[in-house]
Amino acid sequence: MRWIVEVAPIGSKESQSYCVEADSWQKALQSARKLRGDETPMSGFSIELLDDGCKAVDPSSRLRYQVKRTADDAVLTPGGEAPPPSSARKSARPPRASKRNSTPAPPAEAKPAKPPVPKPAAVPTPGPAKARPGSAMTSVALTVA
Repeated sequence: MRWIVEVAPIGSKESQSYCVEADSWQKALQSARKLRGDETPMSGFSIELLDDGCKAVDPSSRLRYQVKRTADDAVLTPGGEAPPPSSARKSARPPRASKRNSTPAPPAEAKPAKPPVPKPAAVPTPGPAKARPGSAMTSVALTVA
């Protein structure tokens, strides 16, 4: 698809036009900005969507853009050609193995589960011992951790 992108300072009637090849109005806007030498991020833009494109305002550069569809045979601005589609996209993931002729992956080793920590058993505390007359009494202290 071909797009006409008109660029003008805010408040000015003078504009520059760029004809670019792009899949969408967003890419057309980015292409026109790149042709102008502006490769900064499009953060903070105000964008109004239209049936055949958009109007955008860059508050930092004080520029307004009007992006419209145009005829597919319109003459492109030099450098306005669409980049060739990259069929070999690089991915962070390794390629998937084919189901045919693939050897199954070895089973993952099972890690032994940690045994549960036993709760301490309640230790009955004996009541006070009664001494029998004439016997020696030994006291024992128990500490429960």
